[in-house]
Amino acid sequence: MTRFPHLAALALALIASTAASAQDRPPTPVDVAQPIVRSVTEYNEYTGRFEAAQQVEIRARVSGYVQEIRFKDGEDVKAGDVLIVIDPRPYRANVARAKADKSHAVAMRKLAELEVARGEKLIKSNNIPADELDKRRANLSAATATEEAAQAALTNAELDLEFTEVKAPFDGRLSRKLVDIGTLVSGGSPQSTVLVNIVSRGLAHFWFDAPEADYLHFLRLDNRGERTSARFEVKKVQVRLLDEQEFVHEGYLDFLDNRINEGTGTLRARAVFDEGGELLIPGAFGRLRLPAYGPHEVMLLPDTAILSDQGRKLVYVIGEGNVVGVRMVETGPIAEGMRIVRSGIQPTDKVIVNGGVKVRPGMPVAPNPVDLAASAS
Repeated sequence: MTRFPHLAALALALIASTAASAQDRPPTPVDVAQPIVRSVTEYNEYTGRFEAAQQVEIRARVSGYVQEIRFKDGEDVKAGDVLIVIDPRPYRANVARAKADKSHAVAMRKLAELEVARGEKLIKSNNIPADELDKRRANLSAATATEEAAQAALTNAELDLEFTEVKAPFDGRLSRKLVDIGTLVSGGSPQSTVLVNIVSRGLAHFWFDAPEADYLHFLRLDNRGERTSARFEVKKVQVRLLDEQEFVHEGYLDFLDNRINEGTGTLRARAVFDEGGELLIPGAFGRLRLPAYGPHEVMLLPDTAILSDQGRKLVYVIGEGNVVGVRMVETGPIAEGMRIVRSGIQPTDKVIVNGGVKVRPGMPVAPNPVDLAASAS
């Protein structure tokens, strides 16, 4: 026999009151809609960065002191414009010396030719031995070789003199100068002094890495004849920048690497864009959209309808008597602002698209039909 009969009676009263209130509680209101069935093209998205189609570190090709700087930092230049002048006086002296050496070599070659010509006349009258003529002919060959070497030295000296004027290799935009007037620069080696950087304008390359799984998926589609590989067909792509919501910049895929990177498990790829002006600047971050499959018919639901349970994707549907049921689904990427649902539901199912977090399977609800077509983008 309980020692506190009044407490037991109070507990029974509370339980009865709670059960009664649960039965009297109205069904939870939820928004319900049927999946939209549309023909869409599925896209894969990748992040990457822009690079100039041409970009060069302009280095000194000869050593010397910087005499002139003929550009302003960040200036646009044309191919052949002189950017920097390295003191040319030592190289002019080298050219003068090389010209003198060539003139001497030419004179020695002409003298050797005369000696050979005289020898050929004298040999006919037996006034010189045959070996003497052979020596004269050998001297002529040596003089000719000396002249050719002198010409090569002159050409090299003239090139060095030409390299004292550092010119833009192509149309583009310069960085800031990396040397000042009076700087001693070294040239003619891989460690030559970097004078300035230049990047091309207009055409822009977008580099990104695609997972190995995506590459294999596309290859399987190509083998089944469902989608032509980018190796055999030009694929149009779109990019959006950091502050853009839509993929407004259009280009095309023009390069796939010939191997998977073993360290990252990705395939390097490049897209080309020939518009964008100042927006598609080298180093800018972007997100690229690549057509992956389609067009084909799919079911679409808003992301608010898709719930997660330990890694599985599910949706709540309305059955007889407006009772909540659950369906496991396989989802795809976003298309037209909604999530692609590949399997698990039928186009005629009534899916809870808003309010699903407040209900559980088996609960009665008050469905409010909504039109998904009006909100699809």
